Amino acid sequence: VEIYFSGQKYFITSGKKQILDILISTYESAVKKNTDLIKSQEELLLVNERLVDRTESLSNLLETITDGILIIDSEGIVKYCNNSAKILLNRNEEDLLNVEFGFPVTTNSCVEIDIIRKNKEPGVAEMRVTQTNWVGDPAMLISMHDITEVVRLRERFRNVV
Repeated sequence: VEIYFSGQKYFITSGKKQILDILISTYESAVKKNTDLIKSQEELLLVNERLVDRTESLSNLLETITDGILIIDSEGIVKYCNNSAKILLNRNEEDLLNVEFGFPVTTNSCVEIDIIRKNKEPGVAEMRVTQTNWVGDPAMLISMHDITEVVRLRERFRNVV
């Protein structure tokens, strides 16, 4: 028997029974591979659902935490800010994202910075900086917490002593 496969000419000299055995074996192999593929797709769907759930949970956590969280790239440009960061820095998202952060940033540091609070009063925030990765690139994770009242109490205590 002469056949063409992938642009090549082949000759099969086997008998009908051998050809039938090969076809059945090939069909069984294809069915098994298809069954394995379906199982892999189902497992992938479950893993993807878990990933979506975890991503939503993490996103919810970042948006509800009271500390301001920002991601700054290696050029000092803000790539992410949560809602608390916008409130703490008294800026909207458009004024924060994709622009230079505006405060000096040193990895593995904890410093106090002066801020203007929502009510236009001056305030103080504690800023912690940690090295991280963002979308596969080196970045800095900044967490900020309003410590204005702590600083005021510290000043009162110094004045008393």
